[in-house]
Order: sequence, then C-alpha cells, then structure tokens
Amino acid sequence: MAAGSRPRASHTVTPLEGGVRVSISGEVDLASADLVQQWLTSAVDDCAADGAVEVDLSGLDFIDSTGIRALVMARRHAMSAGVGLYLDGARGMVERILRVAGVLDVFARP
Repeated sequence: MAAGSRPRASHTVTPLEGGVRVSISGEVDLASADLVQQWLTSAVDDCAADGAVEVDLSGLDFIDSTGIRALVMARRHAMSAGVGLYLDGARGMVERILRVAGVLDVFARP
C-alpha cells in the first residue's frame, strides 16, 4: 500500500457460538487484500478447532483476483487449523465475480 493511502475495506468481528463472524465491507483489491487476509487468519487463530469463521460479504462492493487469493489463502490456513471458513451474503457484482472465478461453491457450508 502506498504511503498515506488507506485501505478501502473495513471489518468487524462478532463472536458466535463456536466461532466468529467477520463482516467485510468496502472494496477488496490490491490495496487491501493483504489486510483482509490478516483479518481472516487472525479470526481463524482465535477459533477453537472444529470452530468456524463466517465471512459476511453483504457489505462488500467489489473484489478482484487479489481479494479472491486472500480468501483462498485464509481458507487454506483454516483447513490446516481444523477450522471452517465460509462465505455468506455475497451479492451483486461480488457474487458474480466469485461465481465466475469458481470459488463461491468452494466456500459454501457443507
């Protein structure tokens, strides 16, 4: 991220029984993807094994390939920790991008 620039994404974390919900809003692109991956990795690390991280994308306006990579890397980390990581609330352009990229079903709850 360039000096003085701010990420265009923000998040909130809400505890749930058996895990947490990470709500991401704004845009996930090159400027914010690493930060989003850190947020999700941290949420995974805070979960007990067999817990779950629900990623609420209902406030997300845009995601690009670097954002998709952040989600995939966070999911890999979750799988290695025995934690589920699921997407929820994708809509509009974000849903279409994730569907075309072939990852929306990968992140669905079993």
